[in-house]
Order: sequence, then structure tokens, then C-alpha cells
Amino acid sequence: MGPDFSLQTPLRTTPVYRHYIWGGARLGELLGKPLGPEGTLAESWEVGDDALVAEGSWAGRTLRAVDEETKGALRGDAPSYPHARLPLLIKLSDAAADLSIQIHPTDDQALRGEPDRGYPGKAEMYLILQAAPGAGVYWGLRGGVTAAQLGEACRTGLGVPDLIDFVPVKTGDVLYSPAGVVHAIGKGIVYCEVQENSDITYRLYDWGRVGADGKPRELHIERGLAVLGKKKRKTPMVEPQSLPLEGGRRQILCACPHFAVELIELDGTAGLGRARAAMRAVVVLEGEVTLGGGAEAGEAVCRKGQSAVLPAPLTNPIASGAAGTRLLYAYLPDLKADIVAPLRAAGHDAAAIAQLGDVGRIAR
Repeated sequence: MGPDFSLQTPLRTTPVYRHYIWGGARLGELLGKPLGPEGTLAESWEVGDDALVAEGSWAGRTLRAVDEETKGALRGDAPSYPHARLPLLIKLSDAAADLSIQIHPTDDQALRGEPDRGYPGKAEMYLILQAAPGAGVYWGLRGGVTAAQLGEACRTGLGVPDLIDFVPVKTGDVLYSPAGVVHAIGKGIVYCEVQENSDITYRLYDWGRVGADGKPRELHIERGLAVLGKKKRKTPMVEPQSLPLEGGRRQILCACPHFAVELIELDGTAGLGRARAAMRAVVVLEGEVTLGGGAEAGEAVCRKGQSAVLPAPLTNPIASGAAGTRLLYAYLPDLKADIVAPLRAAGHDAAAIAQLGDVGRIAR
């Protein structure tokens, strides 16, 4: 059987595994991910250009290849870039040690400042799956700290963490980090990250570590300082907002022009349709989910720790699972139709909606 060019079947993925120096063993313990020879794993890239289709007529192809061979049908109306064909990159990560203190550009800054790299900027959100006592994130400059002070500290390598707010986190917390904010995930955190599909990270400080080659990892201080935002949210913390859902429970975790992320708890069959004709993605956090789209569509079964892409032509996707099944659902939103209107109808006020991320004046 040849490839299904109608893309009416959910595509379960085989992740790409990344073994960075800060990884630990908890992705194996919590989600059944395979660890490397040293017994560690930093990141499991569940959805992105290089993730593979796990089964079916597209088995063994990358998601990028599927989108290219179907002339963009997988991603639908989502934008693409030369080195970021798909709109979303979704990771499961284990920070056994502090990540580097870093910053990301906006879309305009990335395309204007590094056009040859062919990536957008990078906004990110994190769902904390497990946090050790005392764990937290470094996020945003402390009050009164200037860009000049940050630059001097980065160049000398002295006192950088002291200039950045430390925000304690616990299991279940949700954080949103737009482009332009200095940040780092602290040690002791396992998390799921949804972000723009970009490989542009400007590392400002790396705790004096060396890489596998015994040399300090590259810093990008001047480029990072050039994209430092002049304004920031008061906190990265987001308060999820609940919505009714037949067949389960639905919470909006985060929303911005680049992605919306929901936590869905199933108790039967629930619809996953949203307004935009763009690809969507599911990561199963607990239980087992059967994904489909009605009588004409195929099905895919995902267990805890597995993920799938719902192609754009799958217009009415559904998810079925027993009580206690939990999945993260990410997609490109129509902010008014998918986020603001249903939350307003459910009685949530403008302030509650706006704090979900960059919803902007649409929430008012």
C-alpha cells in the first residue's frame, strides 16, 4: 500500500532522543523512554521536523518528509520556514542539572538577524511533570538590573545568576516564556515543552561547564543581549482555565499566536476539533488514548509517554480513553474562536484569559 495522501489517519511518532550534559534518568522512570549508554536522557523530541512516523503507510518517514511529499497537507495553513517545515516542536525533558542561561529572538529578529538559518523566533511554554523540593526556573532580570549589568556579568562570567529572578515551581505548574526573556530551567525538573519550531538559542552563561570535548560550550553574549526584551510579564506562571468538554475535562494551559496548549482528561470520547485548518499534536501523559476522526478515518493508539500528530485534513479528530487518561493537546489557534470566545462563554474574565500568554487585546 502506498502512502495515504489524504492524511485522514493520526500519525503516531517515534521521537528523536538528545543526550545533553544536563540530562538525567527520570524520562525512563516516568515515561518509559530509552536511556543512553550512560543511563541518561536529556530530551525526547516528540513532534518536530525530524520525528519519525512510527507505523502505517508513512512508517519510517520524517514528519518533514510527509509534509513535503503532500505539498504541505500535514501542516495545513501553518507557516513554514526553510529549516522549520512544521510549526511546533514538542519535547519531554529531564533537567538533572541547571540548563544554560539563555534567550531567544522574536520571529522578526530571527528572520532579520539570521536569515540564512531559516528559523522563526522562539516562544515556549512548560508543563512541569515532576519537580524536586526547592526546584525552580531562572526567569527575567531582577528589578533594577540593566542590560549593561547583565552584559558585564556575562562577559566576565561572574554573578550572572544573581541578576535573574528565581521562581520556585512544583509538579503541575504551567509557565509561559516569550521571546526576549532571559531564562533557564533549573535542576530537578522534568517537563513537557511546547515551542515554536526553532533552533535559535543564544547562550549567555553555562555555569562554567565544559562539553563532551572538554571545552567550554559556545556562548552568544552579544547576539543574546541584542534581543533582550524591554518589557516582560510579571511572572512566567500561568493559571490554567477550565472549559466544559463532553467525554472529559478541558483546561487551557497556555495561548499565544504561535501555539495553544490544553490538558485534557478523558472519561470516554471527546472531540479535539479546533478552528484553524492546521496540524495538531497529542502527548499522552497518563493512560492509553485511541485517536481517530470518525468512520472514514484511520486510528492510532498512543500509550503513556507516546505522541501523535493529527494532520490538518483530519478535520474532526476525536480521542477516546478511560477515566484517568491525561493528554497534552497542542495546536495553532485562532485566538478569538478557540480561546477567547469559549472562555468568555464559560464565565472567565479578560484578566484570566490574558494571563494565559500573549492573547493581547483580543481578551478584552
